[in-house]
Amino acid sequence: MELSIIILNYKTRGLLRQLLLGLNSYPPTVRHEIIVVDNGSNDGSAAMMQTEFSTIACLALKKNTGYARGINIGLKQARGKYILLLNTDIVVMEGAIDAFYKECGRHPEAALFGPCLKNPDGTSQDSTYRFHRWLTPLYQRTWLQKTKSGQKELARFLRRDINKNTNQPVEWLMSSCLMVTRQGLAKLGGFDERFFVYLSDTDLCRRAWLNGFKVLYLPHISFIHYHRRQSVEELKITLIHTFDFIKYQWKWHKQKFPEIT
Repeated sequence: MELSIIILNYKTRGLLRQLLLGLNSYPPTVRHEIIVVDNGSNDGSAAMMQTEFSTIACLALKKNTGYARGINIGLKQARGKYILLLNTDIVVMEGAIDAFYKECGRHPEAALFGPCLKNPDGTSQDSTYRFHRWLTPLYQRTWLQKTKSGQKELARFLRRDINKNTNQPVEWLMSSCLMVTRQGLAKLGGFDERFFVYLSDTDLCRRAWLNGFKVLYLPHISFIHYHRRQSVEELKITLIHTFDFIKYQWKWHKQKFPEIT
């Protein structure tokens, strides 16, 4: 098995259906498998899978276990040399997965790879970052982002000083569309399940660098990403984000940032 595609779904039946139809229309040419982990959605997603996509493996969990644990459950079933993690709000375009897979194979020094994520209008999204400082979320989510210090910190965090048009190592990548090598996963042990939703991708990339693997951004490979900003829209998700950030900082606060080369 060359490629495993793992999709974590939580109450996004319509987006899941759209993504799976896209994968059916533009499947990878290499030998692959698709694994859907339904995180206790209770919105008919599992029934829809049985009716419309019965040939695709669906792991229907009884409750929402969170992103990190849900993905880890899928990873235990995956057999691919490479594992592509997709959120349901990703749109697959013709040839994109094959191009992504082939480009990753040219970089054995890396364990994690991210493509360019684009809005439906074709503009690029921020999907590569520098590591957080304690005040970064405050600058992101409050009026402080308009201050001179806030603008400076967000420019640092979002890598505004970097030309992003070439393949390049980055500190961490958004996991909405993320390729991971089986070799890297074997050494890193998957996602840290103390993080319920957020910062698990940041943490995984940080551990990759510390274990001798590179994290690469591949801007010439692109996927469309709807990027629903739930943490802005829902108080509950905002609180989860806050608690995950505190857990992340507590885990790493005594250690220096890894060297990025």
